[in-house]
Amino acid sequence: MSLFKKKKDIEEIELSEKHVGLRWTLVAVFLAVGLICIAVFLFSLLGEEEGWQTIAPTDKSFMPEGEISLQYNLGTTEISPSKEKKEVEKVYTEALSASYKLFDVYRAYDGIVNLHYINQHPNEELTVDRELYKAFELIESFNNRSIYLGTVLTEYRKVFSSTDDLSAELGDPNFNEEAKHYIEELTRFTGDPNSINIELLGDNKIKLNVSADYAALFVEYDEVNYIDLAWLTNAFVVDGVANALAARGYTNGYVISYEGYVRYLDSANNRYSLNLNNRQEKTVYPAGVAHCENIRSLVQFRNYPINEINSQNYYAYSNGTFATRHLNSDGYYVSALNDILAYSSSKNCAQIALELSEIFIQEDLDLDRIMQNSNEDIYTIWFEDSVIYYNDKNLQISEIYDNNGIKYTINCVE
Repeated sequence: MSLFKKKKDIEEIELSEKHVGLRWTLVAVFLAVGLICIAVFLFSLLGEEEGWQTIAPTDKSFMPEGEISLQYNLGTTEISPSKEKKEVEKVYTEALSASYKLFDVYRAYDGIVNLHYINQHPNEELTVDRELYKAFELIESFNNRSIYLGTVLTEYRKVFSSTDDLSAELGDPNFNEEAKHYIEELTRFTGDPNSINIELLGDNKIKLNVSADYAALFVEYDEVNYIDLAWLTNAFVVDGVANALAARGYTNGYVISYEGYVRYLDSANNRYSLNLNNRQEKTVYPAGVAHCENIRSLVQFRNYPINEINSQNYYAYSNGTFATRHLNSDGYYVSALNDILAYSSSKNCAQIALELSEIFIQEDLDLDRIMQNSNEDIYTIWFEDSVIYYNDKNLQISEIYDNNGIKYTINCVE
């Protein structure tokens, strides 16, 4: 049987002359719709604007919106901005998902040995991702035991979620004797390597060692956060995302977290301006603008929140003081200054954060340590009595605040 009709099988149909105008109108409409579709398609390929844009991850299910952001300068390569954006989005989403899930202390993910999983499997030998293993190595090299304050931080999160001073003070050891005694009991364990410690076994294998006495405090708990990177978490996430982007050749931008970790993708050819904010009592002043060149990473520490997302890690008392997650080894929130920031042309965010924490999370400012860090390519900007201090002679500061009786000045300390 033939698949084609023979000529004699073809019927001739006489077209009606009725509604000719309607038919031409429909033709015009369909043609217009087609042209619009083609235009939209071409715009989707070629119409993405050049310049700086916020690149959002295509999957936002694993992270609060706005916690990590990628700012990218599209249109500086030979490919179209639209195509470039899609490529960057893909790599960024994959890298952000991988790094964020590794350092997530609250959630478990199938097939991932992250901080949450480690906390629920103490005294077990575990194989972790190389990125997480290197993070533990770096923390150990600084002899920094703040990550073992997880159970203490759990108590402070009750303070941060309080809606009034009275309820906040109930869980704050600075105000409540019962809370003070409990925090003291916890820190006797958190400060003791024999009670809790991450053992690095090589080949990406680790063991969270927890003593029986320490574990006995939480025998009735379903889950315990023995370790928590807290303020250090996003330093590692930002570094991980930036490393992944740069490794794929995407270097025209920077990754930033809501609390102030910034990692520039190309440290060799960049120049950025940074707003310098400084809190005095209950007012935050725009003290000036710093102009930085050829920097790799920047870290900012503050003892107050600067945005809604960041407010979840603080409680603002009515007298103007703030409870924060910047805890010393005794389990108390302290800060030598209200604001401090540091940057480097060679160090990662996590390296700077660990160095800077030993200056910031103290009762008093250690100027010698600040100057010592400059010998290691970590430069610092800090504030005291309306003076902007800095120790990078190449730094330029403009738009210095002078208004309503508040006048800032600058002082380069060498």
